[in-house]
This record gives sequence, structure tokens and C-alpha cells, in this order.
Amino acid sequence: MDRVQQSTAQQIAAGNAGWRPQFRFAVRVLWSRVPELWALGRLALMRRYILLLTVCAYWFVLHSAPAATNLLSIYLVADNIFPQWRPGTMPAPDSLRLITPPVLADTDFVSFDTTNQTFSITPDAAKRLEASIKHGPPTILRNGVFLLIPYPTPFVLKASTEAIYVGAFYTEVSSSSFAGPVILADRMFISASLTNNVTFRIELGYPGTFPGTPDPRRDSRVVSAVQKLFAHENK
Repeated sequence: MDRVQQSTAQQIAAGNAGWRPQFRFAVRVLWSRVPELWALGRLALMRRYILLLTVCAYWFVLHSAPAATNLLSIYLVADNIFPQWRPGTMPAPDSLRLITPPVLADTDFVSFDTTNQTFSITPDAAKRLEASIKHGPPTILRNGVFLLIPYPTPFVLKASTEAIYVGAFYTEVSSSSFAGPVILADRMFISASLTNNVTFRIELGYPGTFPGTPDPRRDSRVVSAVQKLFAHENK
């Protein structure tokens, strides 16, 4: 019996002797990996931090940059009811609440003649103008066209940041009158597939000029803005 017990004890001791180096080795391997895992975690954290700083810097530059100022722009007036202003009752151009951004700006103008008071805009600008006035999808007629100017709509023309005069987009079939400058298109209808520039003319008053009405259309600030806008074409 003593021999059996002694033999069993020796076997257990031998087994333990075999596990201890393996256990010690496993602990040492695990412990050696801890700094490596910690370094990987720190690297990932640093990457996230750098990404966050990059996003914040981009947001700051984007929102702190001054908005580009157009040399020439036309804003619609934020009023759903068209005012039939008469001579002597025209509001000051800087007293009206305007819809931003402008409905027409520098990149929309293809040409502008301050002598003959005509200008042309791109097809996309014409479609945007109609949509801005209509405040929704156009009323398409049977042949696929729709009114460019759905109804008379007041605007303010600006040269750089200065409001120069109050006017209105008009059609030649309108029954309402207006004492200030009116913008009339050379065509009543356009289509969604329009690819040609659209020309407009600016007349003083509708259906005609009212006696004693001042003419702000050739304001020196407008002339100067147009000259700067198309300076590359005059070289």
C-alpha cells in the first residue's frame, strides 16, 4: 500500500511539474502582449482625435469664411400678396424683407446691356426663376410648356450689397399696373427641356411710364457693377 501511495504521489508531482512551466510561459506571453494591446488602443484613440480635429477645423473654415458678394443680384420680396404701388408710394428698396439667396446672381447673367436695358440669363436660371415665383411645380400646359412668369412678382435689384431699386417681374398680359421698373421676358412660355438663354428687358412702369416717375435703371452703381461683372469680355 505504501508503495502504491508513493507511486501515486510521484505521478501527481510529475504532472504538476509538467504544468507549471507551461502555466508560467502562458502568463509571461499574456503579460508581454499587454503593452502591445495598450499601444494599439492608444493609436486608435489618437486617430479618432486627429479625425475629430480635422472635422472641427473644416467646419470652422467653412462657417467662418465670409459669404461671396455678388456684383449684381436680384432678390424676390418676401410677400405673397403683390403690392400695386403707385407713384409716390414706392417703398425704399432697403426697407423690404427679401428672400435669400437671390433668385438671380452673377453666374446666372449671360449678358447685361445697361444702355438698352436688356439682359440674358442661362436656361437653368430661367427655370429656377419660374420655380421661385411659383413656389412649387409649374402648371404644365398640353404641349409641355409653362409660364415663365406665372404672375407679377416684386423684386429688389442690388449692386454688390447695396439695394438700388424696387421693381417687379411682369407679363405683357397682366391686368395690374406698376409704377417702377418692370422686367419682361422675350417669351411667355418655357419648358423643362429648355436649352437656350432667355432674354429680358427692363421697362419703366407697366403698362407704361407714369408721369413724374424717377428712372433708377441707369444708376451709376448698377452700371459699374455690370462693367466689373463683364470686364473679361471687354478686354
